[in-house]
Amino acid sequence: MGLVLFNYLSLNITAQEASRLAGLGKTDADIIQYVQSKSAVGHPSDIKVAVSPDLALRKSGTYATVTLSYPMADITPIFDQFLSPYNLTAKSTVRVE
Repeated sequence: MGLVLFNYLSLNITAQEASRLAGLGKTDADIIQYVQSKSAVGHPSDIKVAVSPDLALRKSGTYATVTLSYPMADITPIFDQFLSPYNLTAKSTVRVE
């Protein structure tokens, strides 16, 4: 259970940081690269990153949202029987500057 909590908190912190980048006008590719390089989860390359709206629609005063999803597998034999794979999801929204 500790690993699930650690990954969940890590994913949330990374989502907050990534949404801040979206609010500052960074591209989706920059945000994905940041998430995969800075996240502390087991396999950062497995994180699915969704950024909305598209870069062309991120105007000052609108909101940018970053959603991260990470599949947790092989947590414990008992846990896996009921919830494997278990997807952790984190979402953060900021106002575009």
